Amino acid sequence: MENQQIRERFYLFWGIVIGALLGVFGDLWIAYFYDTNKTQWWMPLVTFLSMVSVLAIVGVLTFELFRLLRR
Repeated sequence: MENQQIRERFYLFWGIVIGALLGVFGDLWIAYFYDTNKTQWWMPLVTFLSMVSVLAIVGVLTFELFRLLRR
């Protein structure tokens, strides 16, 4: 049972780290793409949705990690 909790915490921690890294590099890519295509009407929407989705994923994983750590 203890090994399973450690494994769950490890996977949640790495999920948070990978999600944050994907968010940072994804936002850098979107910033570059937005800079080269400023006239496209849909780029601000894509940028906003990307940032919101990354924040939601990292937020949910962080909440789950803290919930597991309190047990």
